[in-house]
Amino acid sequence: MPDLASIIIKVRRLTRSLTAAQITDLEIKNYINEFILYNMPSKLRTFNYRREFTFYTEPNVGKYTTSTVPGNDLYNFKQANISIHAPFFIGGAKVNYTQSLESFKAQWSGQTSLTTVATGNNVLVNFTGTLASIPLEPGNVLFTSKTTFNFGLRVSDDGDGAFTGDGVGTINYLTGAYNITFSAAPAASTDVVAQVRAYQPARPTSVLFFADIFTLRPIPDQVYKVTFQVNVRPTELDVPGDQPDLWENASYIAYGAARIILQERSEYEILQQIEPEFREQETYALRRTLVQLEDQRAATIYSSQIDNSNPWTFGR
Repeated sequence: MPDLASIIIKVRRLTRSLTAAQITDLEIKNYINEFILYNMPSKLRTFNYRREFTFYTEPNVGKYTTSTVPGNDLYNFKQANISIHAPFFIGGAKVNYTQSLESFKAQWSGQTSLTTVATGNNVLVNFTGTLASIPLEPGNVLFTSKTTFNFGLRVSDDGDGAFTGDGVGTINYLTGAYNITFSAAPAASTDVVAQVRAYQPARPTSVLFFADIFTLRPIPDQVYKVTFQVNVRPTELDVPGDQPDLWENASYIAYGAARIILQERSEYEILQQIEPEFREQETYALRRTLVQLEDQRAATIYSSQIDNSNPWTFGR
């Protein structure tokens, strides 16, 4: 059965590098893993690398950013997974999924309410209080005013409860309590206005994936299980006995790594010689997926009627 050691031997033969003086085993291993982790997934999206992914919502949290913190549901998400795919299910129900920020905002951008919370006196810069409209949608809290010289003042929340802009401060999205210190005093008799958007938490029915962030609307009222499909990155080979995820891909991996080495050496004559076999091995690597999918009926709007299944159940 093929393993890393046998793949290294094949790469040496293909590149005519039979000794460590020409290229070390460690260097070859790095080229092999470069092809496995980055080149191969870009060329092939095979059936055996499709998985179901799960993360869980938190009450009153509408945005979930891919994380670099171990233990987080979305830890290392964008490095470990190549692409994401519908359908999405939240709390067992199928929901709408989009990558279009424009269409998502068109559906879920509610009206902002304006409330006068204080009046300036050309001296006071700190303002505290509690807003009545709660809970507040993070990222949509704005306080504005103007100075004696008619310069605008504004502080907006960063989505995590802190204010930035022409001042500093904090906001509690659930209680509406705020504490703001402007960088300059609002002018006498000038209103300090809060522009906010309140929301009604509920089970989400729509998901946006944009800029490595999952945005759910409505904002969840409790913990829900979110599931969808991903294409995962292949497993790298580290020690001599490690085997590729699919043994049949060993030759394809060897040819792919050899191509990278030959390209870097500008040995295009040898590269041309191995190219036909590389393409042949690529066809073999795709064959399993093509056979797996050939009996799969193409999805249409009538599919659920034909197979008598309910598209809104978790078990679909």
